[in-house]
Amino acid sequence: MELLLEKNEILDFGRGRLKGYELLCLAGRCWLTQEGDSRDHLLAAGERFTSRSRGRVLVTAISGCRLTLVDAAAQQTCGERFFQPLSVKG
Repeated sequence: MELLLEKNEILDFGRGRLKGYELLCLAGRCWLTQEGDSRDHLLAAGERFTSRSRGRVLVTAISGCRLTLVDAAAQQTCGERFFQPLSVKG
């Protein structure tokens, strides 16, 4: 499943929905934070993040970015499911 985000757009995966999945940044840059993880993650093209906990995950586009969501165990792209995009302009 490919996700396209505009600059400053926020994607909220909610709590527990991303565990076991991997976000791969194909283009652009994004900032990712996960509830319960004291680290923030900056992803650029070619970088990835794998969720290993059930904490809520928020992704913010630093610039326009393209991401793909992959089932980390199966290494297959996912179909549409479980998130609600939020836009914050400012």
